[in-house]
Amino acid sequence: MSARCDVCHRKPMYGHNVSHSNRKTNRRFNLNLQSRRLLIDGEMQRVKICTRCLRTMVKVPKVRKITLAAQARQAAAQQAQTTPAS
Repeated sequence: MSARCDVCHRKPMYGHNVSHSNRKTNRRFNLNLQSRRLLIDGEMQRVKICTRCLRTMVKVPKVRKITLAAQARQAAAQQAQTTPAS
């Protein structure tokens, strides 16, 4: 299970917890991922999507169509590359 947004492909960032004595220990900043069912190319698909993408899709419906269509095209292209042409 990767902690990656299926739409924008953002992934966790890394940084430090800094104590009062200025000691730095490693930490991970996770995305706020939500599991949603979205209509992609006429069929419902379950995707893991970050809240920033969800908010953008709600605010700008045109972006939703463009983003999801681009993602579907990219997935189809990757699938075409992995299958050998005969």
